[in-house]
Amino acid sequence: MPGRPERSQLEPAAQPTGFADGDLALAVINQLPTGALVYDANGNVLFANQKAERILKFRSGGHFHVHDLFGNWPHVMTEDAPERPGSALVQRRGRKTGPEQWIGFRTQGLNEPFADAHLVLFQDVTQPKLAQAERELDLCLGSIEKVLPSLAHELKNPLSSAYTLLELLLEDNPRPDQKLDLEAILAELKHMNRILEHRGLSMPPYLEEPTDLAQELKPFCDRWHKKLEHHGIAFSGQFAPTLETHINPEWLLSLVENLLLNALQASKSGSSIRFQIGSNSDALNVLVEDEGCGMDEDVLKRATTPFFSTKAHGSGIGLALVQARVRKIGGQLSIQSEKGAGTSIQFTIKGQPS
Repeated sequence: MPGRPERSQLEPAAQPTGFADGDLALAVINQLPTGALVYDANGNVLFANQKAERILKFRSGGHFHVHDLFGNWPHVMTEDAPERPGSALVQRRGRKTGPEQWIGFRTQGLNEPFADAHLVLFQDVTQPKLAQAERELDLCLGSIEKVLPSLAHELKNPLSSAYTLLELLLEDNPRPDQKLDLEAILAELKHMNRILEHRGLSMPPYLEEPTDLAQELKPFCDRWHKKLEHHGIAFSGQFAPTLETHINPEWLLSLVENLLLNALQASKSGSSIRFQIGSNSDALNVLVEDEGCGMDEDVLKRATTPFFSTKAHGSGIGLALVQARVRKIGGQLSIQSEKGAGTSIQFTIKGQPS
């Protein structure tokens, strides 16, 4: 039986016809399921494979700096570029706002004769990160809702006492201006009591029978008109005379209440707040916009993060709860804001359950 041939006797594998060594290497690199990018000591991009171009939405061949593609990402470009696994947020090049990407990456230096160059291997992990964030948000909001019944119970007793006292003051024939103030306070207490009875936002979003939402919107807008007038802020509430929908008015107006409170806290005397609601096919569109302080890009990114607030006494849960409730029934919420110019928040929900 012949023995195994010595290594020196083995012939090299036949190279595919028409491929030089460089062509074959490039073809293999471009088939990798991972983005591969090489940059020099100054951060200039020397090479990017096709997967890298698709992930970062750019075409190689021009002059790009690594920070043009990844943003100001300190982990990518370091003095010695040691192997450093991690992740970072990356904005698409050339866009100040819009979709962001989570990039999982590994970076390392290359051997001679390319010791001055560095390799970054990366993948788009945005969807797993978003799914993780959604799970964490659900857990956080679930914890908040667990304490709502206890909180409602603790608040009802002092609320009932204040309610009784106000009714007695109104029976004591106050002056006309005092009467208006007392009635406004009483209306707020009644509204608070309704919220506590329904345990805030945990009430059902839909009713079995359709209802005319406009009948609830008129007193709601009247109350907000008086509230904002007291702060020197103009209020505009726009809605159709009739709005037939299966949406629970109390549930919907609790969402709007949160948005209007945010708008009030961001606004100054002399400005205005607009609330608009309308139906389109089987959907309900809600808009709240103000002329307040607005948000810069960094704050806007975190606006719906639970417990995040730039206000000294803000809880940071109002907008997070609104977004969670809207998404839970398949709706969409969008926020547009400009520092010093104001904020516009819009959400769309189905007028009846699926």
